[in-house]
Amino acid sequence: MRRGILGLSIAVLALLILVQIKGVEGEFAQKKHSIILSQIELEKAAQAKNDVESAYKQVLEKTKGRTVPEQVAKTAANLFALQGVLEKEYAGEGVEISLWFGATDEEELTRLQQNMLDENKAIKCKNCFDYAQNTTGYEKDSVPLVTAFLNPKNGKMRVSRNGWGLVKSDARITAVNSGNKLGLGCSLYANSTSANCFVGEEIE
Repeated sequence: MRRGILGLSIAVLALLILVQIKGVEGEFAQKKHSIILSQIELEKAAQAKNDVESAYKQVLEKTKGRTVPEQVAKTAANLFALQGVLEKEYAGEGVEISLWFGATDEEELTRLQQNMLDENKAIKCKNCFDYAQNTTGYEKDSVPLVTAFLNPKNGKMRVSRNGWGLVKSDARITAVNSGNKLGLGCSLYANSTSANCFVGEEIE
């Protein structure tokens, strides 16, 4: 009888050990899957960051016009179009991107990355705006706000506090000009990953 009980105890113990092993294997598989997903999201974010920075540089270098005002206007239009295309394209791949222009600094960009992880979404810096933002020109017409920060040199468009755009005084322009780093940027959020990109002002 004792041998029978002992045999049953060993069988139960073996079953419990097997269940524990299966549980550990399942936990390991879940962790491995999570690590793989995180790696995929990191790769997506890195690719998106590079794509946006490259696209920004292409717009600045390749957009031409017969006159400076025309070149500035075309550049603003291309930046607006770029925002729509990239934000929609990457949304389909599970990456939320917010394209913007404005003023920031390293401390704020670092803080933004943590804020995006906390809020699970892409977030702009405080004094940054998207390319749909308009302001009032000297002719009382509506012009893209970003034109206040575009100024070509030797045929190539540059980001500059001394923008060519003929715009009236605007609190947003004052806020941007008071910042440390002026440029074109983006905020990215993908699952548990966040990043920023930035193409800065050319300082003479």
